Amino acid sequence: MLIRLAVFLMVAVLMLSGLWWFWPKPEQAVAAADTPMAAPGLVIQWQVAQGQRVTGPAKFAVRVGETITLEVGSDRNDTLHIHGDDLTLPLLAGKNMRLEWTPKHSGRFEIELHHSDAVLTQVDVLPK
Repeated sequence: MLIRLAVFLMVAVLMLSGLWWFWPKPEQAVAAADTPMAAPGLVIQWQVAQGQRVTGPAKFAVRVGETITLEVGSDRNDTLHIHGDDLTLPLLAGKNMRLEWTPKHSGRFEIELHHSDAVLTQVDVLPK
């Protein structure tokens, strides 16, 4: 009786471990078809006037661990806030301000202007 139980448990463990190896792996996450993928090292630029985005992408995607540069020019002082990694960049009127960003967390986040309370862009941070 004890031998039958031991054999049963060993077979069960082997079957479960076999499922682990043969279970289909999830596909690598990709951005939506209408969301441009930012290449590492890319400089993404926006211009802001009266607290609203005038030029620059409304959304883009990047992978965790890939460094990109964000450049924002504004006609008034404000603060850029990147949700997800909780980074801020002071914006000075009439100057283009730059921030090198290497996302640490995957997800969909907004990059917003704090004083204007406007969403500058939406970013999809994909896993590696």
